[in-house]
Amino acid sequence: MKKTVWISGLIGVLLMGFAAVASADLVYEQDLSEIDNYGFMSNIDGDLSADNFSIAETVSIQSIEWFGMYDSAGSGVSDTFDIKIYDMSGSEQFGAIGLTSAGKTASGVYDAYGAVIYKYEADVAGWELTAGEYLISISNGNSDYSDWYWADGTGGDGISYYLDSGIWTAEDLGADMAFALNSVPVPGSFSLLGLGLLLTAFLGRTGKE
Repeated sequence: MKKTVWISGLIGVLLMGFAAVASADLVYEQDLSEIDNYGFMSNIDGDLSADNFSIAETVSIQSIEWFGMYDSAGSGVSDTFDIKIYDMSGSEQFGAIGLTSAGKTASGVYDAYGAVIYKYEADVAGWELTAGEYLISISNGNSDYSDWYWADGTGGDGISYYLDSGIWTAEDLGADMAFALNSVPVPGSFSLLGLGLLLTAFLGRTGKE
């Protein structure tokens, strides 16, 4: 009976560890603005828009969420997104080009002109970022749309950036872009410690029996 209790405890700690791995942690978020959302034109003849964000520790980005809308109706046409992360000197750190597999759902929010704002989601291949400040650029290169706008967000510093002739330039417009970065953490140290203690106790009890 006692051996069964130890085995049950061991399984419980293992399940806790696996649950920690499976659940995504929110690393950074600028939530969708629901008031007078005009958005940012994300790509003007190759000149991109970007927003800055900061992280306090090394993280592995596993998924990205963002919001946007269209000049004309086009929800039935496939998008082709480019997502890039730069350091503040303008050096590209990571990128996903020609992304056509992003999830897309209506957010239930409308922009300042009455158009539907969509939420997009995409997985990335473990983009590891160290603590610091970065720029993120998201653009839609699908020529079937007249224009795609990156929706306004809240919670940032009100400063956006645009790429002009290869140089990132800051603009203090009092508006941010809506996006979120998620990571998948490794099991917490508490779970690992508990696992070690249970294993030690279980093996010791097995040896006595």
